[in-house]
Amino acid sequence: MGLNYYKKSGEISLDDLLVRSMVTCGLLYLLASLVLIYALPSVLYFAINIFFAILQISLAIISIFMVIYRKDNRGLQDMWSKVIVVNEK
Repeated sequence: MGLNYYKKSGEISLDDLLVRSMVTCGLLYLLASLVLIYALPSVLYFAINIFFAILQISLAIISIFMVIYRKDNRGLQDMWSKVIVVNEK
């Protein structure tokens, strides 16, 4: 798509990539599900897991609309990790 990601303070670190993947790939949802499956009884796990699933879908939809309608093409994951999106076309 011709997009590159930069940071004002220098290189993009592993922490920045981790924050970005929490929103884009659902990493936070997967980690929370993995922890909760061992810690909670099944009925409570499914109730909390549904809440986290709805939250993850909402974050993804918000991020999609932010990328589409913002002039700088920054999504929620870019704002949280303080990354600048540059169109290289």
